Order: sequence, then structure tokens, then C-alpha cells
Amino acid sequence: MWTPRRIVLYAARAAAGGLLLAAAASSADPPTASRPNRLVEADLQHGAEMALRGLWREALFRWDRALGDRPNDPRLLNNIAVACEALGQMDRAREMYSRAAELSGERKIAANYELFQRRVRPADAPESDEP
Repeated sequence: MWTPRRIVLYAARAAAGGLLLAAAASSADPPTASRPNRLVEADLQHGAEMALRGLWREALFRWDRALGDRPNDPRLLNNIAVACEALGQMDRAREMYSRAAELSGERKIAANYELFQRRVRPADAPESDEP
């Protein structure tokens, strides 16, 4: 079974199981005037809780909504990438991992992208006949 080991959560409470990495709720982008910070934080928290339950579609929905307010938040981009990977959306996962690694100085996020690249064949790479 696929486990969410590589997600960078915003809520330390959600990471109590020890499988996930906890991170502060800070962001590279302040929330926009269209959505108050409390609503953005609620989406981040709810997304983390849904990810812990394996409800990746709901987690992705919440994180995508928060992405509109924090488009350059590498932790959020990383979480979206993990959710996309879990749902089999490999092209979007690759894009989100790449953006997260580009924007972040955190080794954990860069390591997630490297691990993804090793596990998933690039979209333009030819298939190999070898097992």
C-alpha cells in the first residue's frame, strides 16, 4: 500500500502518526484579499487530515483551492505533487515537484522530487524492453 511518507504537512497535530513530516504553517505568499488567512489555513489543515486518511481527491481539492492564494508556497506544491502521484496524475505531479524544488531551499522537498524522478519514467523517455 502506498503511504504518504513524503508529504510536508502544515499541521503538526496531523503528523502524530510519525509517517509524515511536520512543517510550520508559514508560507512564501501572504493570502490574497479574496480569501482570509483563516480560510486558507482551514483548507491546508483539512487537506492534511484527508491525506492521512488516504482521501487523496479531497486533499487535492483543498490544496488546489489554497494554491490560488499561495501559488509560490513550496510546501503546498510538494503536498499537491504527492496527492497527484497517489492519484496517478504523474505529469502534474512532476510539474508540482519541480516547482516546489525550484522554490524551496528545503532538502526534504528536493529529496521528494529526486525520489519521484527515480521511481517514475520521464514522460519523454523511451520505454525499455528490460524488466
